[in-house]
Amino acid sequence: MAVTSFSGESLENFIEHLSLPDSFARGVLHSIEDCQTFYINFYGRNHHVTDDLMDYRENKIQNSDITIDIFLKMCNGDILNAFETTFLQTFTVSDMALINRAIKNGETSLEEIYYGFKESPNQRIMKKIL
Repeated sequence: MAVTSFSGESLENFIEHLSLPDSFARGVLHSIEDCQTFYINFYGRNHHVTDDLMDYRENKIQNSDITIDIFLKMCNGDILNAFETTFLQTFTVSDMALINRAIKNGETSLEEIYYGFKESPNQRIMKKIL
């Protein structure tokens, strides 16, 4: 499939056509531009497509301008969107309930989650919570 043919397609079609792991790909790929960048610069670089997605995700994280202050402000609004935007992962309602409970019970904090993620961006947030 030529890269230019992605421009008119949806993210879902792109993910399906390349047989990308759905939930992981949806957390990383948010636009057709993301799809094109991933396809041109990352797709096929590794033996497994999941590793290609992880490399792309790591690149996006390194280039992210979301600071702790921005993250905390985002959490005051839509915490689900804040987490998905900052950590480039998808979260379910159940995931967010567990995160909120852990914060409320003093087991963790938004700051601890953010800085832990910055230290180990390839570790899943839920693994740290559980």
